[in-house]
Amino acid sequence: MSTAIFPVHKNLEEFNLGHQPTANRNLIAHLGAGLFISEAKNVVLADTAGTGKTRVEANTGIKAAETGQRVPFHSATR
Repeated sequence: MSTAIFPVHKNLEEFNLGHQPTANRNLIAHLGAGLFISEAKNVVLADTAGTGKTRVEANTGIKAAETGQRVPFHSATR
């Protein structure tokens, strides 16, 4: 994880989807499982502020890094 700059270190299991009723639970589970890596797909989340995008992205990256994947994570605001 040395190349990644993760702003949040919280797991998806603690993410309260009740606060985000429009969140796609299947997509979040798919990202959390890291299936997009084996499918060679990129991930970009876009929504308004405060919807949990950074948390989902950071946790997905952390899980991927823990499995030995190279994870270059940078926030668009930096």
